[in-house]
Amino acid sequence: MRRARPQALLLALAVVALLGAPTAASAAVPGLGWLQRAVGVQSRIAVPATTAARTVTVAVVDSGADLAHPALAGALWTNPGETAGNGVDDDGNGHVDDVHGVNLLDDTQPPLDQSGHGTAVAGIVAGRPRWRGRSGLASGVARVMVVKVLGERSKGSTGTVAAGIRYALAEGAQIINLSVTTPDDDPEVAAAVGEAAARGVLLVVAAGNHGRDLRDAPLYPAAYRTPDMVTVGATDRDGYLVDLSAFGPGVDLAAPGLDVPALAPGGRATRFSGTSAAAPLVSGAAALLLARHPGTPVVTLRAALLNGARRTTALRDEIRTGALDVGRAIRRLDRRAAVRGR
Repeated sequence: MRRARPQALLLALAVVALLGAPTAASAAVPGLGWLQRAVGVQSRIAVPATTAARTVTVAVVDSGADLAHPALAGALWTNPGETAGNGVDDDGNGHVDDVHGVNLLDDTQPPLDQSGHGTAVAGIVAGRPRWRGRSGLASGVARVMVVKVLGERSKGSTGTVAAGIRYALAEGAQIINLSVTTPDDDPEVAAAVGEAAARGVLLVVAAGNHGRDLRDAPLYPAAYRTPDMVTVGATDRDGYLVDLSAFGPGVDLAAPGLDVPALAPGGRATRFSGTSAAAPLVSGAAALLLARHPGTPVVTLRAALLNGARRTTALRDEIRTGALDVGRAIRRLDRRAAVRGR
């Protein structure tokens, strides 16, 4: 069930989707209270006081990130085998100084963000608490591995995306966020997605911003169906699918994707719209689940997210399940742990 929107707003949303960039910052952007309620986070989520619980690695395969953003301080993954700034490939993985991730467009440079897309995604996953009214859903739990595969205007190649997935797998990512889409069914990307499934790594993928049923107009990697993948559509504040979001039974889950509070390069704040904004909310939710229940198999993790979704009238016949509900997903894993512990 979709809500009609003024044409001007549709055009603005289309521009966000096409450019892959956040909108301009605004003092009127609200904080995260509504967003946390929308995804079923009613209170602070307790996690074990262990290293494993507090270092869930989420690879953001995107346009890079503002590594110096104050809201990402302490939220970035650090390669334990690499020494920063010495110009040496210390860990022998073929990449020099890949301390917080890698730039697969130019291996001589750090994975800095030119478009703002990756910074926004990274902040939604793990930005530090209450920075200018913004906080990543898995703040204090997730560590973002920055994998740059997109350049200016968030453009890149399918081969580089495949290489980004493989880098994340090789470096131990537990969750890979892919807020990227292409109409091309590339065998290299398909193979990399298959490798993630074989390794038991959760792939969280933006469904795409063309506003069509994925069965009629497939976008990739969203249209690949593997047991470790969650494909995410975007909703507005009222829980309706936004008009730019892909839909259909190939879209597993929906999360807020309209004017989501986010980060921007240069230490700034912004708003972010589209399925690219919805996917990192699911990645953050998955990180919280893994932090609370370390070692959960990927099929169980995915099932908790999908079976815990809120079925709503607004999303009926639009997507496979319903709206992301972190609390319901956690309760499912809590019950599983209680049964296994008997």
